[in-house]
Formats: sequence, structure tokens, C-alpha cells
Amino acid sequence: MLWGVVVDHLLSNFLFHSVCYRIVVLREVVVGGWKLVGLVAKRAIILMGLLLVVVAEGGSSLILWQTIGSLLHEWWIRV
Repeated sequence: MLWGVVVDHLLSNFLFHSVCYRIVVLREVVVGGWKLVGLVAKRAIILMGLLLVVVAEGGSSLILWQTIGSLLHEWWIRV
């Protein structure tokens, strides 16, 4: 009888901690996913702004394209 109570207690304790662990992991995945979406969105917005500058300037200057390309490359690596 005592073993049954101990096993029942251990099993219910294990299940409780297992469910709590899964909830914490799920929360971390969701939070991490939203952070990733935010990072990508921020990069996309800045990229679109840079492209609008290039189009507004006529977009024909090779030096302008090379400068923007190198800036984007450095910025993408840093962020």
C-alpha cells in the first residue's frame, strides 16, 4: 500500500514537471520565433528604404550600388 502511494506521488510529480517543462519550452519557441520575425521585418524595412533611395537617385550609379551593397553586407552580419 505504501509503495502504491509513493509510486503514485512520484508519477504525478513527474507528469506535472513534464507538462510544466513542455509549456516552458513552447513559450521559449514562441518568444524566439517572434524575435526572429521582428529581426527579419526590421531588416526588410531598412532594405526597402535603401532601395527607395537608389530608385530616387536614378539607380544608374555603379558606385552608389556598390556602396549600398557593402553597407548591407556589413549590416546584415552585425544584426
